[in-house]
Amino acid sequence: MLFTSIRTYRLQLYETKTELIWFGSKNILGKVPESERSLTVGSATVQPVASVRDLGVQLDAMKEHVSKVASIAVSTNCVV
Repeated sequence: MLFTSIRTYRLQLYETKTELIWFGSKNILGKVPESERSLTVGSATVQPVASVRDLGVQLDAMKEHVSKVASIAVSTNCVV
């Protein structure tokens, strides 16, 4: 379905920029078989990572995003 939408709207998916992250509880994620945790995009196999960045937002358990925003605020003397 994803690739059908990409073709329909004439979008281009860059294999080298594609990132994969899984969200869910440890219990749920533990049920995903190891063989199904990666994604094949074109000729590249994308392995899951702990954190991805999309449109300037760091996606993870929010810990990394909050740390980066706080660090930027401190470095620019912003009041938090």
